[in-house]
Amino acid sequence: MITVHVDLNVPWLPRERRFMALRDGCTVGEMLENLGIVGDRRDHLLAVVNGRSALAEDRLRDGDGIVVLPVLCGG
Repeated sequence: MITVHVDLNVPWLPRERRFMALRDGCTVGEMLENLGIVGDRRDHLLAVVNGRSALAEDRLRDGDGIVVLPVLCGG
């Protein structure tokens, strides 16, 4: 098991900061599923792990800090 710190900051869910226990080898995408974020909504989010943009298939490590934000665009 690994433990990560998640800062969830998306408009359609309550703002939440918490620690999550996940299985070894868990990916960013699987973590989002555990948070109930699936389907089209996932396509409009940016996951930042330890200050770097992450892909759904990136594996998480014990102690990682994850911030989940909506993708912003504009000009």
